[in-house]
Amino acid sequence: MHKTGYDRGAEKLKIFMITTTFFPKVGGAEYQIKWLAEELAKKGHEVYLFTPYEADEFIEKNEFCFPKNISLRKGGANSFSDVFRMIYRFTKTIRRIKPDIVHAHYAFSAGFLAVITKPIHKAPVVITSHGEDIQVVKEIGYGMRLKRHRRLLVNLSLKWCDAHVLVSNSMQDAAINAGSQENKLYTIHNMFAPPNMKIHEKQIKDVLRKYKIPSNRKILLSVSRLHPTKGLDYLIESMKKVIHTYKDSHLVIAGDGEERDRLEKLVNDQGLKDYVTFTGWVEGVEKLALIRSCDVFCLSSLKEGLPITLFEPMYYSKPIVAANVGGVPEVLGESEYTVEKANVDSFSNAILKLLSDGNEREKVGKRANKRLEKFFADNIVVQYEELFKSLINRKSYLDTVYTGGK
Repeated sequence: MHKTGYDRGAEKLKIFMITTTFFPKVGGAEYQIKWLAEELAKKGHEVYLFTPYEADEFIEKNEFCFPKNISLRKGGANSFSDVFRMIYRFTKTIRRIKPDIVHAHYAFSAGFLAVITKPIHKAPVVITSHGEDIQVVKEIGYGMRLKRHRRLLVNLSLKWCDAHVLVSNSMQDAAINAGSQENKLYTIHNMFAPPNMKIHEKQIKDVLRKYKIPSNRKILLSVSRLHPTKGLDYLIESMKKVIHTYKDSHLVIAGDGEERDRLEKLVNDQGLKDYVTFTGWVEGVEKLALIRSCDVFCLSSLKEGLPITLFEPMYYSKPIVAANVGGVPEVLGESEYTVEKANVDSFSNAILKLLSDGNEREKVGKRANKRLEKFFADNIVVQYEELFKSLINRKSYLDTVYTGGK
């Protein structure tokens, strides 16, 4: 594994950033891509953000209108013509604007597009893996590499790129298994951009009233996609143990996804209908108000890269009970409330301990808030700048060597 540590210099870069997943589809990776593009632009770099479809409405631009958004795909096109359109749109822009660096998010398909066009753009290629492109959980069908053709394309992308960024140290083995090389690996954690709005008591009361969440109960909150990797079965089963001791507790599951019907049935079958609320997808003020309202935040995932869903509860000094997976320990540090994944007893016991002691909840929440500082945007963006500039300097040196200094 490398550490970046090069002089940044004052030069501004032309950065091509590619993603084939973006808003309005929203998850942790989409926020990271958006925030990174915006923060690099704030520092004066010319950022060209290539997204599946037009996304200007979701991007905060600087005074020079960067990041500039370029859409790669066309709605309704078949997959065959879509591939050629993406290559055409990307290479057309390359010829017009020579990038200093090409940064792809996910090894496939953005990473593959970046490396196969390298003979044209001739820039160093950085691939950031957010999880699904290199991690695999066969039991629940998670991971791009479960399909043979994608496994091959991920492997080629990682072999041909110049640097492979992981958002968590926990992903190193998966990266090597996917075809990456140790001398190309860097860990740069996900960043946190603090919300630009204040949440008032009235907004908290309004959101609790809207979703019929009892305000006189201790609230446990989960915010995630309703997907098999999120392990929400175990959180629901933990709730059954929790209410034996605290009947004034209530679980709120904020999010939507393919698992919703099954999870709602599980709640009914467990006799928990009066103790669990599904809100569906929430964002903005509603999401932040729910986080402000909770007594304990819960993350029950079976697999994670570096989960940014923990950042907002940390910002509001909320105590967190989380499964010990992926980059969770890197976010929370050593904590007795980081528990064994898929273990109902461990999860419920940790929740019960926090519910029983308000002082403990406050202490754990303050400790999490303090730890959040290392993930602030300024600390993360500088690491990407150093990496980009080190690769550009190395390329310039090699170009000089190969051309005999001409």
